[in-house]
Amino acid sequence: MGYEIINEFQTYHIRLSNIASDYIPIENPPTIGDVIYFPDRLLAEFAVPGYPNERAFLIDNGYRLVVGSPRHPDGVPCLYQNTNLLPYAFALPLRSAETLPEAPTRNLVTPIDTVEQYPGVVFVAVQNTTGEALVVTIQERAYPGSSVRMDGQEARIESYIGQLAVIVPADNQPHVLTFEYRPPLLMVGGLLTLLAAAAFTGYLLLPKGKVINQRKEP
Repeated sequence: MGYEIINEFQTYHIRLSNIASDYIPIENPPTIGDVIYFPDRLLAEFAVPGYPNERAFLIDNGYRLVVGSPRHPDGVPCLYQNTNLLPYAFALPLRSAETLPEAPTRNLVTPIDTVEQYPGVVFVAVQNTTGEALVVTIQERAYPGSSVRMDGQEARIESYIGQLAVIVPADNQPHVLTFEYRPPLLMVGGLLTLLAAAAFTGYLLLPKGKVINQRKEP
């Protein structure tokens, strides 16, 4: 296991360790339908494994190598894809979302490819030509602090299968959806940090009194 790890076990008399960084945060309750979150359906369509055991996990879960993708230092292509999983952004009829007893399969949804992702912001372009209301979903967990705008106007943020969603009307018009994540506590913390930094900077800039050293003659 390497000297550093073995040394810790010997020094601190560790006999058993179980360290895991993975966790599944709890999303907002569903506002569309009552489907409970299904992890196997909501794995990412694309994945980049870093270690052999991660590659084995992806293969066991139906992922296949993307030929021509950049290669790891060991010469193995880095990108894997599972075409049976839900795409990152997709749409399905509102009536289906409200009545499906479980998360939809890929053949029941319409993938949306016009997506731009930035830290905390996702843009989706969509045009509803189906003649009925659609639920547009992105695979970002529905947390408090999330919001959505449709063509710059505030819209109702929805939670569908634990993911962010919005209802697009059947108006046959192109729309730009802007999903944002601005957690309130993070914003408050950032404001307090700025105020503290400003106060500290002001303190450092305060004029200091001069100290005059007087030497006594012998």
